[in-house]
Amino acid sequence: MKHISSLIALVLSSAASAQITNGSFEVNGNFTLQGWEWACGEPQPVMDAPNGGGVWSASVQPGQAKGCFPSYLYQRLPNAQNGDILTLSGWVRCADDDVNICIGAFISFGSLNNGVFHLEETTGTSETVWNFVSLEDTIEVGSGDTALVILNSGFIGGPISPLSGLFDEIFVSGPEGIHASNVPQLGLRYDATGNTLLASVAGQTIRAIDLFDLTGRKLPRAVRSMGGRSLSMQITDLPDGVYIVHVSTEAGECAARFVKH
Repeated sequence: MKHISSLIALVLSSAASAQITNGSFEVNGNFTLQGWEWACGEPQPVMDAPNGGGVWSASVQPGQAKGCFPSYLYQRLPNAQNGDILTLSGWVRCADDDVNICIGAFISFGSLNNGVFHLEETTGTSETVWNFVSLEDTIEVGSGDTALVILNSGFIGGPISPLSGLFDEIFVSGPEGIHASNVPQLGLRYDATGNTLLASVAGQTIRAIDLFDLTGRKLPRAVRSMGGRSLSMQITDLPDGVYIVHVSTEAGECAARFVKH
């Protein structure tokens, strides 16, 4: 019981206070871009979302030198001040087909001044499975600047049209503790159709993964690598209920809860 209590404490300590409006791109089950703006090429709805992301994700076309540029989906952070240390996280993936390439799906902090965008540190993926990514950055804004969260699918100068990146469950949090920046962040995606659970840790390789029920009992699972920093496990035989996933990485341990239904 002591072990499961520490896991629950870890789950609660990693909870973030969202500062993003409509990070899941939907309201009452309907796709919406409420709270978001875009520089060109209106983002499109895609009926595919990670765990907790509802039904829809947002698809952003890549920027092109002779077409849509810059192709950004962004949200203003009016309360962010110069020097603030914030963490930006979310689920991202590339669209996939047998013909076209995808440059990637990227998230970053940035700023806007008189119509000119400036990107800060960026993270993302070029994989076609959902990946949970996260970055911590110091906000840098001067006179006339507005701090932003920026989502984009890369840039290309040639005549081809790469596939779009997909985005969901975008959130921003502030410092939460003296060592908060050293704690890895775990993202989970539960696929009810295939009864599989996808675990992804932002910026870290998963060394070990364990599944527990709320009594603290460890449940044996077969785990399969999905490439990069993602693992999946089959949960067909589990009854409906609340479970806790615990992972170990080089940067430390983290945990998250999910509900099978």
